[in-house]
Formats: sequence, C-alpha cells, structure tokens
Amino acid sequence: MTTNHTSQSILLAGASGVLGRHIAHALTEAGHKVTGLGRSGENGVRADLMDRDALLRAVDGHRFDTVIHAATALRKP
Repeated sequence: MTTNHTSQSILLAGASGVLGRHIAHALTEAGHKVTGLGRSGENGVRADLMDRDALLRAVDGHRFDTVIHAATALRKP
C-alpha cells in the first residue's frame, strides 16, 4: 500500500483479528500510526465494541485522524 498523503493516526477496530491484522500491517508499512481497538490485550485501546458506554470511555482523550471498522465475527482465517 502506498500513499501520497502525510502519516495519519488511525484507530482500527478489529486490528488483532483475521482481517484487521492484514490491514494494520499494510497501514503501518505505509507509514501510518495504527492503534488497535478491541477486546484482546493486543490492542492499544481495549473495549467491547458492543458496549457503547465502555467504548466511549476507552477512546475518551484520544485523537485519531481516521477510524476504520474491520471487526468481524470470523473465528478462523
């Protein structure tokens, strides 16, 4: 993935998942700062995406240029 834009701070929901880990890798390789959002400890922001209040608390005080939703219910690649 190449880009002509400046580096962005990106919040990636599902970053440690089957789809998200590939997106995170491509974005990082393109020079962006990727912060994962999800339930696992691998993510920079931990929250259950189905719990609105917990999600809002988890991102409070953070600033991101872009939010990408790549969370899925897939169990296997």
